[in-house]
Amino acid sequence: MATTQVTRTELFRNAVISAIAPNTHQSIRFSGFLTILYAVSVFLPEPLPGTTAIQAALGFVLLTFVPGLLILRIIRDRFRPIDMLYAVALSLAFSMFVAWLANAVYMQFQIIPKPFNGTTLVWIYVGVISVLTASAWYLTRDQTPVDEIYCVFSYICEYNTKIILLLLTLPVFGVSGALFINRVGENTIALSVLAACAVLPLLVLQFDRKRRYLGLSILAISFALVLQRALLATHLAFGDGMAEYSIAQNVLSTGYWIPTGTKGAMVRIGPMQAAYKLVMDIPLLWVFKIAHPVVFAFTPVIGYLLSTRYFSKEVAFLGSALYVFLPETYRLLPRNTRTGAAIFFTAVLVAVILDSDIKKRHRKFLALTFFWALITSHYGVGPLVLLLIIPAYVCYRVLRYLGGESQPMAEFTGLTLYVVLTFGWYAYITRDTFDFVGSVLIGRALNFLTPTTNTAATNAISFEMPSLSFKVFFYSHLIIAALTCLTIGIIALIYLLRLLSVEHRAITQFENVIQEDAPGALRNGAYLSVVLGLAVLFPLSFGPNVLSSARTFGLLMVILGPFAILAVRLPKFSRSQFVPASVLLIVLMLLSSGFIAATVTHDASRAPNFDRDRIMQSGDPIEQFALYRVYTPESGLFASSFIAEYIPDESTVYKSKLGTYQTELTVPDETDPNIQSIENPDDLNEGYTYIAQADTTSGTITTGFNGFVYYDFFDLPQFISKNKVYTNGPAKVYK
Repeated sequence: MATTQVTRTELFRNAVISAIAPNTHQSIRFSGFLTILYAVSVFLPEPLPGTTAIQAALGFVLLTFVPGLLILRIIRDRFRPIDMLYAVALSLAFSMFVAWLANAVYMQFQIIPKPFNGTTLVWIYVGVISVLTASAWYLTRDQTPVDEIYCVFSYICEYNTKIILLLLTLPVFGVSGALFINRVGENTIALSVLAACAVLPLLVLQFDRKRRYLGLSILAISFALVLQRALLATHLAFGDGMAEYSIAQNVLSTGYWIPTGTKGAMVRIGPMQAAYKLVMDIPLLWVFKIAHPVVFAFTPVIGYLLSTRYFSKEVAFLGSALYVFLPETYRLLPRNTRTGAAIFFTAVLVAVILDSDIKKRHRKFLALTFFWALITSHYGVGPLVLLLIIPAYVCYRVLRYLGGESQPMAEFTGLTLYVVLTFGWYAYITRDTFDFVGSVLIGRALNFLTPTTNTAATNAISFEMPSLSFKVFFYSHLIIAALTCLTIGIIALIYLLRLLSVEHRAITQFENVIQEDAPGALRNGAYLSVVLGLAVLFPLSFGPNVLSSARTFGLLMVILGPFAILAVRLPKFSRSQFVPASVLLIVLMLLSSGFIAATVTHDASRAPNFDRDRIMQSGDPIEQFALYRVYTPESGLFASSFIAEYIPDESTVYKSKLGTYQTELTVPDETDPNIQSIENPDDLNEGYTYIAQADTTSGTITTGFNGFVYYDFFDLPQFISKNKVYTNGPAKVYK
């Protein structure tokens, strides 16, 4: 027994010494050094000046990169650029699992302190990652040391430093533009960033003859747009981000997590956001503003690297640029943790399933890991992706039966595991998800031919467009879907006819035209099967709003974007050039991003935040309705806090349709006053009346929403018979 103990002690000491030795893999040395440095920063009783920022940066890398890097070191012999993105996704999944496991141990056995209180979870992560580092060293100690990180970044060292620095200025100016709008209301920098992002793909294709900077350009554009939009308010402006914030805040306040409902049962929303807050030691608000957007910004790069396997670099580049330029990609998804994270994991999952450079058993492990992360990030997108993978697998088996080559693809055993994992998680964690899947994903899908007025696609047909930017936004989605499906159909038909040995002059001509830009897509049955499975989702954009715009196109176009670009290339307007597609992307970006509305037309915009000061001061009611539909002013949060805290719970507060009442950020009591919408002028004489900034700015009281930015309203009257009990300037409460 004593000998065994000594042996273990010596083994641990040797592991620590070897982990920092120069003959150890660089990834292990990097991970060990960073873990020790982070532990020291946490251990300091009184942080030195600057250590808070260092701890935040180290904590983010510790959760988002180190675990995946170590695991990949164990299962991979060499690293490629896409492996760095696999490491990010794998680290995020690993960190989610550790947070869930720590909470489960506490809830079941209570042998550890509350994981989400104090530094309990922090030291759990330090301990687990330290063990993982030692394990990685032990399992790879007989291998020849490799400087993996240096090998990956050696790609960058071959580039022109000036060009790299120039591309890096784009995200810097993106963040600066958002801060200038928030602080002084100046939008020149922000609008300049939009214009620069729009023209960058055209400039890169014109001047980068060797196609060396395409991936870096996509990364720069994505970070610039995503971070600018995420920081374009000093609070969580609108949407489900505030509900997600409330869930994470509740986890932190109680110290543990009880999975309930739909959003509340997702590991990515509650435990993981709380883990980021504790490990990085930053306010929870900045986890939503920085941590998630930074991770999501890598999604278009994953799409680009995946597409280069099957398309020319130019088509893959423009396809990824198209995905980034879709407004919901950078407008909504960076602020919606569960949807953005689910789309990120979906892109990585598809890339891994089709990756022929990874051994089969390792590919299965990674795919299962990413699928678990997917279904624990979003209760709707997870089952939806599973429903799309199944027809993709069936299609692949049919193609194999017809003589197609064997290629990496999800297998029957893997699909069975996905189904069991999905059922097991949702059945034992939350039953509400099954109601959601049954009533929305299946029920609506079967009736998708019945249009509704609650979707991007049918709204574009059913309503008169309020402005040019709205026309471009909605009609572009219809056109992009049509072009994408057309190109997929042509390529799939050619592939099928070749399998059946059908020869015809027209087939050969089409094949020769497509071969130049999509050589891999014409030969890979597994990729085409996945693409056909995903394309099934396009008709569902005519279904409920939950499947439209951000979710439908945000989920699909990261993978299918090159097909839409290829459709523009098929007529061969200018051989070997991509000017027409690049110009169309410029038009889409400038019009749908709000640039033209803010600088030229000054009308209603889908993204009005860039011009919100002018809209508040001199915009017409339609512009102001468009603004306050997607923008929650701080005055509304302050007024909501007053109402929740000081107005009796049994009282009734009447507000307009556009009036903001949002209390998730302040953790309200279990009961709030009864909040009612104003339906007619007589309601102004009842109970309390809350006049929001949207009402005072537009001079109206909105009573009903008719679609787009159209509201029923009447003029805001003078309050003579009521007393003002609260005001912060723009927002007022009367009794």
